[in-house]
Amino acid sequence: MVYQLKGKSRKTSLAGLSESELREHRARYQREYYRAHREQALAYQHDYNLLHKQKHPRVRKSSPSARDQVREVYKLLDLQGLPVEKLEKTLERIRRGERQLVS
Repeated sequence: MVYQLKGKSRKTSLAGLSESELREHRARYQREYYRAHREQALAYQHDYNLLHKQKHPRVRKSSPSARDQVREVYKLLDLQGLPVEKLEKTLERIRRGERQLVS
């Protein structure tokens, strides 16, 4: 394996190294490789994002399709996560018959 360390090229033999020394060697190699190729990786990532992460057009707030649908039916699990104020309003709507509760 060859890696650069302070401008000098070294070739090392990995045969006589212990497991901890191998781990340290791999970490040092990865650090040096990352430093050497960081600019290329950033350029590749930038180009990839330009191709694959297109911005979607925003929907106007005034259009009727942008509004969330009103829930007609609630399950018990839906009610468990609600804040207290919203739970009170929802239970009142269920009691008046505007909404339904399904178990």
